[in-house]
Amino acid sequence: ADAGVVRELSAEVAAARAARAARQHSEWLALAERRRATGALIAPADDSAQHYLERLQNEAPSFAGLEASWQAWRTAVAAEASGLIVAHNWDGAETRLAALERAPGGGALAAPLRADLEHGRLQEQYLATAIAASELTLVKGATPTYPADAEQRGIEGWVDLEFVVDATGRPKDLKITASEPAGRFDTVASAAVAQYRFAPFERDGRAFERRVRVRVRFTLR
Repeated sequence: ADAGVVRELSAEVAAARAARAARQHSEWLALAERRRATGALIAPADDSAQHYLERLQNEAPSFAGLEASWQAWRTAVAAEASGLIVAHNWDGAETRLAALERAPGGGALAAPLRADLEHGRLQEQYLATAIAASELTLVKGATPTYPADAEQRGIEGWVDLEFVVDATGRPKDLKITASEPAGRFDTVASAAVAQYRFAPFERDGRAFERRVRVRVRFTLR
């Protein structure tokens, strides 16, 4: 064939391929937008907004409208992750953060949410089991008032309490777990512990609540 004809045919083929690719890319962008609108941000794996955006990113990273679509997707995924963290749905939040971290430009948006997720997980652990109050730093204590009738009768005893030291170091959610004699010193023990103040428990610069336990003793010696 004539060289000129070959060049012309090659150009036509290339143009046809480019037009086909452009139509495909436009379709992927439209599919990504529709999936995002219906909430299919990251699942199903082969028919989600993320899936189509990643395909378009791989083939045509400078395609018109792609970055705007990514931005809308990142905002939606971050909002979902934030809501799941508040709801203590750690696995769901982790899935969305992993997707966000993998997406173009998603790392900066995911970083503070990742910190919130780790904080939430640790906070849940710290509230699940009570530690001895002595493991925290007591800034201010309080001596319970010895009940007059118990003092006159020479009655001694103790009260076990469990409570949460909040992020400012104040006790809350006090409850009696055991006492001897039963009920004799409960009220004054609770009143005293409510006045305790602890140094806030911190880890990596963030304050946490801690569940603690303490025994308040009543002795006449």
